[in-house]
Amino acid sequence: MCGRSRCALAPEEVIARARTTTWENRDLYHPAHNVSPGSATPVVHLDKTGHPIIRSMQWGLIPSFTKPTERPDFWRMFNARSESIREKPSFRRLVPSKRCVVLLNGFFEWKKESKIKQPYYIYLVNEKTGEEEPMAMAGLWDVWYRGGPEEQVGEEDERKLQGTHGADQPKEVMYTYTILTTESSKELQWLHDRMPVILKDEKAQHMWLNTTDKSLLDKLHSILGPYSGKNLRWHPVSREMSNPSFQGPEAYQEIHKPSVQNFFQPRSVGKIDNAVKKEEEDDDDDEGVEKKKDTRKEKEVQVDPTPNTDEVAPSSPQVPSSATKMAKKTITPTPDSVHKRKLPTSNRSPPPGSMHKKRKKERPAGQPDIASFFSRKKE
Repeated sequence: MCGRSRCALAPEEVIARARTTTWENRDLYHPAHNVSPGSATPVVHLDKTGHPIIRSMQWGLIPSFTKPTERPDFWRMFNARSESIREKPSFRRLVPSKRCVVLLNGFFEWKKESKIKQPYYIYLVNEKTGEEEPMAMAGLWDVWYRGGPEEQVGEEDERKLQGTHGADQPKEVMYTYTILTTESSKELQWLHDRMPVILKDEKAQHMWLNTTDKSLLDKLHSILGPYSGKNLRWHPVSREMSNPSFQGPEAYQEIHKPSVQNFFQPRSVGKIDNAVKKEEEDDDDDEGVEKKKDTRKEKEVQVDPTPNTDEVAPSSPQVPSSATKMAKKTITPTPDSVHKRKLPTSNRSPPPGSMHKKRKKERPAGQPDIASFFSRKKE
């Protein structure tokens, strides 16, 4: 599942990676370190003449058949399983001609550690320089007319849109995309069972964009598998970034092990809307199926800016340490302990005569027996 990304690429970086200077809707793109569905990022796709162009599109697919008066839900289809895009109606119509390459810096994923969810930032580096480099993901895109008459929505209007410009073009047109996911690579299986489809090189990107022969579409699955490059890196980041409004470089910068003083500091309170909370909890829900609309009511939750990061070492495929596993083990009660819980000592009945025997032993020397005292008195 990929529900949060980072796209802080400078315009010149985008142009250099896309190898084209044609950029539509450029003003919609604003570099950000914490990108969530609904935000616009640069996407490369082919125009009607077959040439690659850059277009700023909003993340979260809104199908063209969506009613023009309906409120767009960008959280419903921000991911699509690559294994089923040829089967699901929302995606299979896009595979032949609406494939795209999404340019990003990296993405975020959450790992459940104890009772919290720790976010990690995953990115690529240049093996020679060690510097972070752009990441290209496989995606599908669509176009939707917002606020127009319902009968004008459909494939025909998309063809009209691609051939019109200026005053003839509808005023409210929304370009959206979804990111394809695949099984997680062995390096990231400890973190999540799914990951975005990362196109490893320009050859894979060209193949994903330019394959038009229907007989070759079936072979595209060869580039839609888990990323196997050795330049994949990751590190833990502040849990504050779980809030979509938390921007700035701190959202992706590596956090270090907290000191003892930080451990006893009070936790800060942040607001995370229901959509983000659902994104962190529903790890397997990235198939692009229709979901119930999110109310997006904000709730206050406890967010620890300095979580414990001992379980996973940065830039390493290590699994959580044995200390965490020991902490998760449950103590199996012994028969004696169960018996003691069922029959507390305070509820046991003393055997007959035990109280008198105990009193006789504890009576100080020289003290008369009370029973014998009253018996003599009656005589």
